[in-house]
Amino acid sequence: MKHPSLAKALLASALVTLISGWFFLFNLGASSISLGSDEIIYTRVTQSVLHKGAFFPLQHGNAPTYEKPPLKLWLGAVAPALFGEGNFSFRALDGALGVATVALTIALALKITGSLPLALFSGLALLGMPELVISHHGFRRAVLDGLLTTLTVISCWLTWSLIKARDEDRSKLAILIGVVCALEVLTKSVAGFVPALCAAVAFIICSGVLVTRDIRQILISCRPVFWIVGIPVVTFVAYLIALWSVAGSKGISIFIGVEILTRTFHGFEGHNTGSSWFYLWSLFIRGSTVPRYLLIAGVAGAVLTCFKDPRSRFLLIWAFLPVALYSLSASKVPWYINPFLPFISIVSFWGALKPSDLLDKRVWVRPLLFIALCALTLPAYWRAIDRHARFVLNDNKRIEIDLLVSELRARYDNFVILEDSVSGRTNPIKGRFNLEGIYRETLRPGLRSIKELTDYAPQAGDVVFVKEGSLAKLPGGWKELGSLKPFGARTWRVVVVGYG
Repeated sequence: MKHPSLAKALLASALVTLISGWFFLFNLGASSISLGSDEIIYTRVTQSVLHKGAFFPLQHGNAPTYEKPPLKLWLGAVAPALFGEGNFSFRALDGALGVATVALTIALALKITGSLPLALFSGLALLGMPELVISHHGFRRAVLDGLLTTLTVISCWLTWSLIKARDEDRSKLAILIGVVCALEVLTKSVAGFVPALCAAVAFIICSGVLVTRDIRQILISCRPVFWIVGIPVVTFVAYLIALWSVAGSKGISIFIGVEILTRTFHGFEGHNTGSSWFYLWSLFIRGSTVPRYLLIAGVAGAVLTCFKDPRSRFLLIWAFLPVALYSLSASKVPWYINPFLPFISIVSFWGALKPSDLLDKRVWVRPLLFIALCALTLPAYWRAIDRHARFVLNDNKRIEIDLLVSELRARYDNFVILEDSVSGRTNPIKGRFNLEGIYRETLRPGLRSIKELTDYAPQAGDVVFVKEGSLAKLPGGWKELGSLKPFGARTWRVVVVGYG
């Protein structure tokens, strides 16, 4: 297949990347960080890295947390450290990773298929996937899945390069893949092993190492697999040792017992623990990623050609081996397969056009098939893009404390928190108002926390957040400015008082 010119490919890819930049970066900091999402937890941990130097173990509020590895939370602290705390800076890395993932998907599709239109459509299709754009675990939120997705696309790109490389170059590429997968382990623990497994299986099946029946030769040819899998395993063990050294058996029991074993074998409430067909239903029946007709046609075409074309086998492995693996887990949530949605996108377009190779070699068959697929899939795809564009334009919902503080900042200079009003380690949905953590970016500059209001020498222009009941009577010079209702079923509220 003839590859397009470099200039044409770069220009078209830059245009699609620019479009993706709007979807992932526009209005990124306008909305408040939701009290009911995982984003608030990760942002608070990032703030502990910034303000307390809690690199390892990580801290959530005033207590250590052992659930997640630290890489994404370390990297997420860079933008706030450089540009100041704010909703945008906490999410900036994830938005940039979204743009990078679209660009890498285009590059990967072009490298494998040689078709620029197919590569561009594969990249654009990511903008129609709700889990990547509008969900609480998409690229517009400060969570772990964005970095995991970008690293997974990189590991896939390197794996295809490994398959096409000469024997003498394979060890270096395999080590590089192992390092990328190790970074994924440090991002989201055992989730990083899934790309390593995909890379190992794809290499064995697509590189031709099984054409001989000589077991010794097969083992020699499969040496890259030991690097691909071995480096993440060693990294995982090293992380466990480091965790043991700082947290003992408690840290290990939480990290292994709760986060991995419970998630895998028992599941968490609300994690779709009932049906083993959750992901297949979501993909093929609900059509939650690629329009279902396109996905079905793509998978069918790739399966029909997978025995003759290693590209079809490669894409099917990366797209659906993870779906099978996560279907075996007790906990099933849509964003677990986010890192593999780029490959589902590519295989949909690639496979849908493959029957033209089987049916006829005449030039009119492929365009006719393409037109038919567009007629079936474009309406659904356009509705998804339109929905996501409207979401981006209106992604500016503010919660109560952000609205109140924005109003107060026009009249007051310093904000103080009475410590019995702040949350500790717990998620605010179950604990107290999260004033010490997530609203730090709203309250700064001048934010301080105090143990007792009587120990505080107030100045004109000060505002204090205090739990109702902590002040039986307001001291002289203080006045109530407002209050914040409890989040959830609690019996107290936060009172906002000002001095002067």
